[in-house]
Amino acid sequence: MMINTNLLLKSESLVKIYGELKTHDYELCTDSRKYKKGQLFYAIKGEFFDGFDFVENILEIGCPVVVFESNPKNIEKLKSLSKKETVFIEVKNTINYLQDISIARREEFQKAGGVIIGITGSNGKTTHKEMLGSLLKEVFGNKVLLTQGNLNNHIGVPLTLLSLEKEHEICVVEMGTNHPGEIKVLCDLADPEHGLITNIGASHLEFFKSEKNVYIEKRVLFDHVEKKNKGHFVVPADDQFLSSLSGKTLCSFKNHDRENGFIKTNSQVEIFLNKEKFSFQNENLGGDYNYSNMVSCLLLSSLIYPEHRESFLKAASSYTAPEMNRANWISKNKTKVFMDAYNANPSSMMAALDYFKSYINENNLDVGTVGLILGDMNELGEESARYHHEIGHWLHENGFKKVSFIGKFSTDYSSGFLGGDCFENVESFKASPPKNLLTSAYLFLKGSRSLQLESLLDIF
Repeated sequence: MMINTNLLLKSESLVKIYGELKTHDYELCTDSRKYKKGQLFYAIKGEFFDGFDFVENILEIGCPVVVFESNPKNIEKLKSLSKKETVFIEVKNTINYLQDISIARREEFQKAGGVIIGITGSNGKTTHKEMLGSLLKEVFGNKVLLTQGNLNNHIGVPLTLLSLEKEHEICVVEMGTNHPGEIKVLCDLADPEHGLITNIGASHLEFFKSEKNVYIEKRVLFDHVEKKNKGHFVVPADDQFLSSLSGKTLCSFKNHDRENGFIKTNSQVEIFLNKEKFSFQNENLGGDYNYSNMVSCLLLSSLIYPEHRESFLKAASSYTAPEMNRANWISKNKTKVFMDAYNANPSSMMAALDYFKSYINENNLDVGTVGLILGDMNELGEESARYHHEIGHWLHENGFKKVSFIGKFSTDYSSGFLGGDCFENVESFKASPPKNLLTSAYLFLKGSRSLQLESLLDIF
């Protein structure tokens, strides 16, 4: 991402500039391990780290500008540095400063007519972002900027906004949260005029305590767009919480609905919106939930840019999900693996398992012969054991036989399943993998990101 030095002056968190700061565009780097000569080094200070601790390495490579947080330790370090031609910018708080200058860039973008779309929800945020991005890029090409990776928090969203270039006209911002109040912060930063909520599920319950509180947090994005009263907002009305939303900007849709909704027949989807009907067909989307995801993105893009609906439908018909350890079929030697090793909570786990079971049934496979590896679902708080037990019980009730569980909640899965192999971590599984899984022609693999279940593919 490029940043103009004029932006660096637009924050009350600025304390002092050491040297002469000339107007210039610099590529921004926040990771000392990835620093390249000529970049502006932004030394973020977090709770347990300070990027300024590594500034000597940066200066050896050659650095024109360094931003650092003001504190006695860093000021003392600055005195000992060989400054040469480097300009140092001292700020009160590196995160606040980053947010301030990102707001300044976002305001420039909006004044020039730029459109910002926000996406949040318990599951599928990144999937929706990629789908929506593919539809918009069919028409607008490189004029569309998407959140990169999972940069969806109070640091990632500012970095996305600072990535806006002159050629960009649309910015799709993914918004994540694991504590109450965070979506409000992200809305203040990005100020989206359009948006969508993917769903409400049992995610981050360690901090939210209940799905109702998750809903209260997520709907902040809708309230923000609704208050602006000039955009469009899409939600799936099949969601028990989102079905209660109402407003001028809202478009809610249902599965199996010929009013405002869609009907899926195999890979063919008919969409009904405001007494109009349009359709697409795509055999690569996988489970029903991914067809619903695509419908959400099609509705939002078509509401914002109705003149380009046919182009969006064309893009939906050819869309193939990028391989990012998310809900992808991967062929590994003689095994076909459905892998979703990016994240897991009870609602996303059940959606994936429902799809996998329907796939098994549709292909006339024996449910007792397929293999499953389930990892922990993290951040569920006091109800963790219950949620894992319930998933295990569902597996038992649906006739699965060849199942392994990995992580600290593996025994909770097992107690519900009434069996299965339990492993403390991925390493212990690799050391002694169950032979019945290694010989499975079809394999399901899903768990929270921290387990890195994708590394298991190496043994199949």
